[in-house]
Amino acid sequence: MKEPKIIGIGGVFFKAKAADELQNWYKNQLGLVLNPYGATFEMRHSKNPEKAKYIHWNIFPNDTEYFEPSEKDFMINYRVQEIEALVKN
Repeated sequence: MKEPKIIGIGGVFFKAKAADELQNWYKNQLGLVLNPYGATFEMRHSKNPEKAKYIHWNIFPNDTEYFEPSEKDFMINYRVQEIEALVKN
């Protein structure tokens, strides 16, 4: 079995006072294409370009419970190879 390691980023999420307004700013000023979960960026692996992977981005309201038990204002989700082995440790 391979050792667990981070192989990429799965998502970037953060809190904001006016989350909807800030999302609209990103949409209107930067052309971000939004879906019900924020924005999804598609990427391809250089050694396997026919396989798509995605990074998700979203802004949450300050009072969200989604990040709990963390009290931080942001969250980065990593893609982990052999996550089962990592969880066992």
